[in-house]
Amino acid sequence: IAEPWALWVSDIVSLHYLDVPRNLVIRDAVKLQLHGFSDASQHACAAVVYLRSTNAAGKVQVRLVSSKTKLAPLKTMSVPRLELIAALLLAHLVEKVSKALDIHDVICWTDNTTTLQWLQQPPSTWKVFVGNRVCQITERVSPDRWRHVNTTENVADLPSRGCLAANLINCAEWFEGPAFLPEEEFLWPKNPVPAKLAPETKIEVRVIEPLALVAFSPTVDEEQFKIIFDIIRPFDLNIRIL
Repeated sequence: IAEPWALWVSDIVSLHYLDVPRNLVIRDAVKLQLHGFSDASQHACAAVVYLRSTNAAGKVQVRLVSSKTKLAPLKTMSVPRLELIAALLLAHLVEKVSKALDIHDVICWTDNTTTLQWLQQPPSTWKVFVGNRVCQITERVSPDRWRHVNTTENVADLPSRGCLAANLINCAEWFEGPAFLPEEEFLWPKNPVPAKLAPETKIEVRVIEPLALVAFSPTVDEEQFKIIFDIIRPFDLNIRIL
């Protein structure tokens, strides 16, 4: 523990040389769009949000708006489940940024296809853990606003695995997003989600046990019914008289 702590303390000095661009929006912007990225490791889950602004001349500027990380659960968990937790972290962060900046054009990115397959189906399709989180995510970000990005282009990979401040000083990708974001949309990654469910996806499918209902119609004994009616009728008459 002492060695990582000493490294962290010595690295704090590097923050003095860290230069963060302040202007979020390009001059004379005509289009504003939020892009969120999520990623997870066995150590942490991370979410990052960027603002992509375009002016009338077609010039694009991308700037870091906000990021958030949380430690991975102490309980050992599969990578797809961790990625789903990261996607939920992003959904919450995007919702807050969207409301604060009043920007509702949102696209979210993840490098985990299992997470995308979960999001494409109703929450009731999946077991409790996945179903609850899918419900919370889709309440904040529509499933059709989620896309797949390669791991090498996922900027959320940086905080999910940890990074020293000294390494951020010259990391333009962290402050300006992945290289494809300033490009035209048709040049963005196009990685369709497989229609066939992966084994990691299938394992979370909720199994519904069939329920068989048997209708039972007893035969009415008319003589027995008549006897019961004759017994009850005098009491009914007495009640009415009273």
